Amino acid sequence: GMVTIRNSPQGRAIYDDVKGIARMTRDVRVTQTGEDFILYAEELTYDRPKNQAVATGKLRVETRDSTITGKRQLAPLYWQK
Repeated sequence: GMVTIRNSPQGRAIYDDVKGIARMTRDVRVTQTGEDFILYAEELTYDRPKNQAVATGKLRVETRDSTITGKRQLAPLYWQK
């Protein structure tokens, strides 16, 4: 499903179209249509050419049955326009 990445209005979202790199800060939230999880982070950098994102800061993944926390997470994301 489609991945949605959002951040707080008080955060920053910068996209370098030439490099295909997006960086978001402050209360970042990642969801994917059809999946039962929410990834929370303070910062996320998405590399479109590699189709990967690195999330850092106050990491938390919530699912229906559990919550996972950590310091850093690297994950492939399926970005769709």
